[in-house]
Order: sequence, then C-alpha cells, then structure tokens
Amino acid sequence: MSFCNTYHSFSHTFQIGTKYLQQNNQSNYYVQEGKSIYGPFMIQQAGFQNPSRFIVLGNMDSQWKLNNSQHTFEFLENSAKIYEQFDGIIYLGSMGFNLEDENCLQGDYFLKNISTFASHYPFMIAPGNYDAGQSKKFVFIKQQFKMPIISDYKLDLLEYYSFDVGFAHFIQFNPFQQIVMDIQGQKILDLLDEDLRRNQKPWIIVFTHYPLQCFGISQCQLFTNKLQEYINIFNKYQVDLVLSSYANIYQRYMQSNLNSFIQVIEGISGNDMNWENVYMNSEEIVYQSKEIGFGELIIHNETHLFYQHKLSKNNQSIDEFWIIKQNREEISHFIRITLILIMITFISQLFVIYRCVRREKLQRQFQIVSE
Repeated sequence: MSFCNTYHSFSHTFQIGTKYLQQNNQSNYYVQEGKSIYGPFMIQQAGFQNPSRFIVLGNMDSQWKLNNSQHTFEFLENSAKIYEQFDGIIYLGSMGFNLEDENCLQGDYFLKNISTFASHYPFMIAPGNYDAGQSKKFVFIKQQFKMPIISDYKLDLLEYYSFDVGFAHFIQFNPFQQIVMDIQGQKILDLLDEDLRRNQKPWIIVFTHYPLQCFGISQCQLFTNKLQEYINIFNKYQVDLVLSSYANIYQRYMQSNLNSFIQVIEGISGNDMNWENVYMNSEEIVYQSKEIGFGELIIHNETHLFYQHKLSKNNQSIDEFWIIKQNREEISHFIRITLILIMITFISQLFVIYRCVRREKLQRQFQIVSE
C-alpha cells in the first residue's frame, strides 16, 4: 500500500535554566504556530527529592466496541486533568491492533485518543508485534513516536534505547527481528553489555514487549527459548525488574535462584482481541489476573522500589510487591566492620598462639634449670 500519514505528532525540544528547575518541579508551556497557540503542555522535573512514578500499560486499543479499554482511558485522562504527578508512561507494545489498518485511520484514531494524556506525560514505548505493520519495519510507529537514538549503531526498528530517571536506569530492547525473522540479535546483546557495564544507577529496569518467562501461553512459549542470552546478561548485571506484555493477562513471576530479576507481564490494559484461557498453575507465577488494569511503578529511593497492579474500573490494587536492597554505603560500612572484626579476631588468635608458645618455652627452661 502507499503509506499513509494523516495524523501528526510533535516532539518539543528546548532548554531550561538549572536555577529555574531548582525552584520549580513542574511547569506549563505553550507552543505558538502563526496565530494559533497550543497548550498548556506540562514538563515535570525528574529528580531525587520525590519518588519517581510511572504508569505501565500494554496491549491497549481505543476502538471501544467491547469497551475493554474505556476505564483505562478514563483513568489516564482524569490523571492528566488534575495534573497527577507521574514521571512517564511506559507502554509495552501492541497499540490499536493494528495501527496501519483501514489505511492508517485506526492508528490516527488511537493517537488522537491517547493525546489527552500523552501530551502531559513522557510516553516511552516498547514496540510490539502488532506495531510492525505490513512491511515489518514499524514505519507508522517510528513516524509518530520519537524515542532516544543511539547514533553509533544502525538501529532503524526501535531495537534499543535507554535513559535515566532519578535513581533508576531504564532499558528498552526490541528483539522482533530475532523472534519473527530469525535474525541474530548480537547487536542488541553488545549494546546491553556496554550499557549495563557503564550504569551507575542503583536500580535497573528493563521493558520490552516480549516476555522472558512464559507459562500457559502457547504463542510466547515458541520464542522464549530464543531469549535465553538476554536472561544471562540480565543476571550478570543484576537487573531488578523486567516489564513485558504480549499476552492479554497480568502475571507476576517470582524472583528465583536462577534469575536476579522479577518479571511482570502487564498486558491487560484493554483491547477487543479474543485470547485463549491463559491461566496457568505454576510455582513460578506468584499472581495472575485477566481483569482489565494497569501497573504503577514507584521508585522511592535507592533502596526501595514498589510495584502494584490496579484495576482500571476502580483504581483498586489487586497485587503489589516491594523490592528492597541495601545501599552501597551500608554495604561498604558492613564490609569495613566485617574486615575490622576479622582483623581483631586474627590478632587475638596470634596473641593466644604467642602466649601458648611462650608458656611452653618457659616451662622447658624451668625443667632444664630444675635438672
């Protein structure tokens, strides 16, 4: 088909003085084009004073034929209206099912609907299989969503990007070519290794459309074996949390001796697709639900991270968990104290040995004198 593009999105790039940001955590701005003025748009400063909060969505459309995503949209629109503080929205792929359908009118409709909240919060995406389009090159989604670019690598399918917010380092990777087209994913693995080796943030959060673990979902069980190398590198660098979607369900997988991270499948934000019953009894799955909902990620500080899955219809949390770790200063202090105690014990043992040897020597001298 001749590619269509009737709806336009814009990325606003500008600089703000450091002194101004120190005085204002949140600001509104307007954009003037000729005689037209657009806005207000909001910019939120991400820092260390307040917890970092993110909404996590996946597998959502805006057709509302079955009204499956309507409650999710209402929550997001109301959050934007009252300027609810979120540092961003993490979208885990498969928008609109499919954005290029009906000569891209479905994509235009979806973009128009999400603009009520996407214009207020950074909208960070992990492309899904339904976002690839007929050409399998993600043409529509690349035109509408401008994610960070790594210029040193020839990445034209949104395969990889990363960014920092507060105490966390976020990584998005898209193994579409490896899964669907059986193309080697070494380029992404090299980027991951280099990126994670340089990281200085205490929290590492990875998001992608494709689950690394998958039980009870026949479609994704076909490709999880292709992603084992990613699991290995995430364990190597102690990734904390992996977010994915793909399946129309919420599932939380336990942290095990094999994996350093907790995996969450957040794929139930609402769409009209009919899926098989994917409920599965497995020791690996801590909690699962097929009720329409979304995730909320809160990074409180360098030692405490909180995640909860909420129902869209009433904003009620039905699953939640904390990840708590010792900070580096506490670990360093513990190591110092441990080393000091070891040295004291070692010196004490040497002193005891010295006293025993000296006493034995004196006894021998006494015996010689007595004789």
